[in-house]
Amino acid sequence: MKQVLLIFIGIAIAGLATLFAIENASVVSLSIFEFRSAQLPLFVWLVIAFSVGLVMGLFIAAVVLFRAKTRERKIKQDLRANRNESLKMQKESELK
Repeated sequence: MKQVLLIFIGIAIAGLATLFAIENASVVSLSIFEFRSAQLPLFVWLVIAFSVGLVMGLFIAAVVLFRAKTRERKIKQDLRANRNESLKMQKESELK
């Protein structure tokens, strides 16, 4: 059942992508300042822009995740050190 649903979703996405490409098939050229790009269909430029955004988003998410994991590791180390120090102080106070 789940595979059938995934197949239908895949077919729907492929159909929408095809309609999107057909509707946006006009050839355009991008220009930034004096630079002019090659003339490509609009849907190609849109797919390129979407792909670049996707890759950048994944890269930024990976950097944020890496930083969070690094912070988590440091906090756990500090917590272990504080627990060890606390246990050591408790043992010392019990001996007195």
